[in-house]
Amino acid sequence: YMQGVRALCDEYGILMIADEVMCGFGRTGELFGFQNFPGVIPDMFTFAKGVSGAFQPLSGVGMTDKIFDFYRTNAPAYGSTYSGHPIPVACGYAVVKYILENDIPGHAKKMEATLAEGLARLVATHKSAKQARVIGLAGGVDIAGLDGSSLMQMHQTHPAVGYFKNRLKEEGLITLVRGHHMHCTPPLIISESEITTGIDILDKCFGDLDAFLEKDSS
Repeated sequence: YMQGVRALCDEYGILMIADEVMCGFGRTGELFGFQNFPGVIPDMFTFAKGVSGAFQPLSGVGMTDKIFDFYRTNAPAYGSTYSGHPIPVACGYAVVKYILENDIPGHAKKMEATLAEGLARLVATHKSAKQARVIGLAGGVDIAGLDGSSLMQMHQTHPAVGYFKNRLKEEGLITLVRGHHMHCTPPLIISESEITTGIDILDKCFGDLDAFLEKDSS
């Protein structure tokens, strides 16, 4: 798919811009998400979050030399009050240095199988877990009703999801549930045993969600 997008952009002279804000700096098992797709080099990519470990606000844009050459002589009339602030930049330098020296992307790739197996077990066990997807340590589960369809649309609410989120909180697991999708994006330094502990908590909470839906339908 991504190779096809790159080919279409090349054919019609369209800039390919990759959003690496969430998946950059190791999350997908590569330093950048686009590196999972051989031969795909974007013309530009945006990044934030992981570049500083979220300790400091920092973001940026990467681009090919061809595009950057334009800006060398055509600087845009733009200014930002905190742009290039030395403290976030120093933080970003330290974080990226740690990521590279400790092969954090490699660790995320190594942990992928454990996370994928755990989420697959949830899908196989619980009616309310519709399907799961994992790449590196970027995963997610779609929450379903008893009939197997999505519980609601992404920007809707449902009492069962509120119940599920409360159960996760009670069990001490923090994650993001948006619409019918539950993110599963643990710290990139997580261990296999910690992933297993998290999956066990999810197993328990999805079991409670199954029971809630059964009771609600009766």
